[in-house]
Amino acid sequence: PGFKTKKFETDRGTFEFLQSPVRGLVPQLCSNMLATRYAVKGEMKAAAKLAKKLEQEARALSATGDVEGAAKATKEAKAARANESYLDNKQRAVKVSANSIYGFFGALGQNDDASLPVAAAVTSVGRWLIQMTKNFVENPPPEFFEACKEAGFGDIETVVVAGDTDSVMVKLSNFALSLKTEGVLRKVMNVGEILANYCNSQYKKLIVSTDKEAMGAIELELEAVYCPFLLFEKKRNACMKYVDPDQRVPKLASTGLMLVRRDFTVWQQSVFREMLKHIFGDGVAVNPEMALTVLERRMRGMIDDEVDPEHHVMTRHFKGRDEYKSEKVMQHMIVKRMERRKAGSGYRAGQRARGYAMFDPDIDHTDTSLSEKVDDADEVLRRINEPGSKCTLDHVYIIRHFQKQASDLLTNINPLFTRRLEDILDRLVTLVWARRRGVISPQRLK
Repeated sequence: PGFKTKKFETDRGTFEFLQSPVRGLVPQLCSNMLATRYAVKGEMKAAAKLAKKLEQEARALSATGDVEGAAKATKEAKAARANESYLDNKQRAVKVSANSIYGFFGALGQNDDASLPVAAAVTSVGRWLIQMTKNFVENPPPEFFEACKEAGFGDIETVVVAGDTDSVMVKLSNFALSLKTEGVLRKVMNVGEILANYCNSQYKKLIVSTDKEAMGAIELELEAVYCPFLLFEKKRNACMKYVDPDQRVPKLASTGLMLVRRDFTVWQQSVFREMLKHIFGDGVAVNPEMALTVLERRMRGMIDDEVDPEHHVMTRHFKGRDEYKSEKVMQHMIVKRMERRKAGSGYRAGQRARGYAMFDPDIDHTDTSLSEKVDDADEVLRRINEPGSKCTLDHVYIIRHFQKQASDLLTNINPLFTRRLEDILDRLVTLVWARRRGVISPQRLK
């Protein structure tokens, strides 16, 4: 008597957990972290608002000729933006810590406190919430359609195009207005808020809990408006992002692509970013033609060695010497070669190995896999800079490594551009081999 439990139906069985009167340590920990993140996000929004106000003030003072006042306001605005960035990193760190708890309990066989019932229950609740949210979003309330009609959006339909445990991306089908038109972005954000509030009201009807903090944690809020939005597959997308109704210039953002993955070089990320900016244009026009022109120009500059060698350094997380089933993993090969030159000089577990793809005419390049041509970046750069050295960056590898993501990008716009991309890159590869003066025939490439 006095004890309440709750059962969770999962694909691994039915599990029962105590709900009250005693709160478990893990629920308390999660609630504290979620409350902390919520508070930090509030501070971050306040910092962003202050920065925006100071930036406007600086522009106004500059227009009136008050140089000293404008400089002071600009300095304060930069400090506010720095504080906003710090708070954003802080809330992300708290989010990662909270998300890692599920992984901790799901790591069966890797730690003594792992628990199948906890991991399975979390997964089942997450799947249920995602499905419920999809149902709510695709069947919005009458006030949503009324707001769309008043805003002049026409016959709008809501379609969930992507979702995760903590987010849902909704497409407004039949939306034909431009976000550049005065007031349209604010109206879009308004109907987004209506949709989020509707979902939150439905959660409260569905979720029965004695834990008010847990109830508060399950809450949707409008994060941003994305337009244009390119969805490659789950957790891989690129877009122009609006977070403020008065925002004039959208911010380029992406998930799971070259821009945010550290296993691509700084130079590759720079080229991909420039291509995206031309493809998205000003948020209205799409210009893949210019993207291809930029790609060819940047690639030719790379072939002519106009790029800082440091910008071609690749990095990979090194797990440890005994953690790889195959020896032909870039970071494993780098450490192996470093240790061969000098015992104890290799990277330690947890560090990021710095690699460089090298072409050496004195080495047989029949096997063109990365593991056969990569070495520690500092060692390769030393060899390349030696007087009389024939070693160079492996331009062919850089081109082919870039090709997959560029091809995915253009296929989403028009498959015809993918063929043109292949033609451009094939010509560039031929140019590289021509410049190698027949040291190795292109036909020997696999």
